[in-house]
Amino acid sequence: MKQTDRVLGTPPTNTPAAIEAHKAAWAAYGVEVNMTDKLERALPKDQRQSSFTPEGPWIVETDDPRWIAHERAMEELNSAYDDASIALLNLEPATTADLLALVSYIVDLEARGAESWPDVEDELMRRATWNKCFHRLIADALDRIGGASA
Repeated sequence: MKQTDRVLGTPPTNTPAAIEAHKAAWAAYGVEVNMTDKLERALPKDQRQSSFTPEGPWIVETDDPRWIAHERAMEELNSAYDDASIALLNLEPATTADLLALVSYIVDLEARGAESWPDVEDELMRRATWNKCFHRLIADALDRIGGASA
């Protein structure tokens, strides 16, 4: 069992399925992010005070109902994106092709604008960056596949 499995407690899934699930979560979140711009242009600032925070949604009942619905959707979609991102860390690529597909996907996604990844907890309950865990996944996979030698 690799470090990120102990940390996150999510069973590993197969690489192509996890990539597709992440693509879907990224796309859905992107659609709602675009809605932010449209609503900001359409609604006065005093009717769009609600927001989602790490502690949960902060809803201002006098906001426009479209803005409140949007903020709730943003929170839900952000959570789904984070879950899909964590699922990528729980993969155990068994072949060089799987590892290459995963690394290529992440490189491409970041080239297209993905700038933030969720933080995770390591086995000692310390915060770790997603990138640090991803690097550990790559090292573990190379060791398992036999692509790394001491």
